[in-house]
Amino acid sequence: MHQTLKALHNAYCSATGQQPPYATCERRWFEFVQADLNQTDLLLVISWIKVQNKKNDYQYSLRIDKLLDLEHFGSLLGEARAWQRKRQALGDPNKRQALKEFTSREPETTTEIKLIRDVCRRALNNET
Repeated sequence: MHQTLKALHNAYCSATGQQPPYATCERRWFEFVQADLNQTDLLLVISWIKVQNKKNDYQYSLRIDKLLDLEHFGSLLGEARAWQRKRQALGDPNKRQALKEFTSREPETTTEIKLIRDVCRRALNNET
């Protein structure tokens, strides 16, 4: 368990460039793991925060005490996962082309509208 906590701390330090003392964060890392969160979740949220901080006037904090507040982290993780799904869906050239083809002209029938809606929904939900 200690190695897992230390690995999380090292991943946080590498991803943020911050170096908080491990001893002061160990309890928070333990709670993080107990909440069934992992390093992948941590790095996803940190990546999402960095992107959001570049795009927006509002700046999300990368301070460890803010980030490891589990309620706060849970909401950030939800946003980060949605961002990741959208990125993956739009990153696939076939899905991107299908979206362009279906949305580049006005639909002519109700069936076409339903088809367009279905294609968009599947692309955004990362389905094939």
